[in-house]
Amino acid sequence: MSIQFYIDEVPDIVIYLETRLNFCNVNYKCLTYTPIIVGKECVPYTNYNEQGIVTIYLSKDICIGDRVGDAVLQISHEIIHCIRPPKAYAGTNVLEEGLATWFAYEYTRHRFAGTNYGNNLKPSDKSNYLCAFDLYEKLIEVFPDCVKHILHDNPNLVIKDIKSKHFEEVFNKHRGGFKDEYKAMINALILDFIY
Repeated sequence: MSIQFYIDEVPDIVIYLETRLNFCNVNYKCLTYTPIIVGKECVPYTNYNEQGIVTIYLSKDICIGDRVGDAVLQISHEIIHCIRPPKAYAGTNVLEEGLATWFAYEYTRHRFAGTNYGNNLKPSDKSNYLCAFDLYEKLIEVFPDCVKHILHDNPNLVIKDIKSKHFEEVFNKHRGGFKDEYKAMINALILDFIY
């Protein structure tokens, strides 16, 4: 699969992201694959620069193969890391990886609706990503636009830096108050993500 495929796919992903989640200012520069090996796996990642541009590196097996569905899943996950990119990479939190994993499955199901791939798509069993996905789903069951409101109310905030006080503020403003029963979920979402 050529890099051009990814370049052509990204605008559709961004439009869906902006339409479905009302996120905007998604900033990306180019796509390539990474030679970085973590353990035995060639993993995707994003690179941040001081201008706020994110370069997305996809895993080599996706870039040189012809697994279109897996490629779309991977790029739609990485696009989330282009929302309000930090000036330098400082890791992510569970919230950002949960949102990225959730959105990747949401978009890929949409993109391949009616196909065996789209109909049978489920989150992978990589436990940290699955846990983040589950926590994000719990959040959006309670307050679907929570992250959007936090970012809207805090224009310079990156997702990694969202704290419990930001959740409390938007729950108080848009949901009539923050309930104690949400504390454990919120505290888990703001933890640093462990890969």
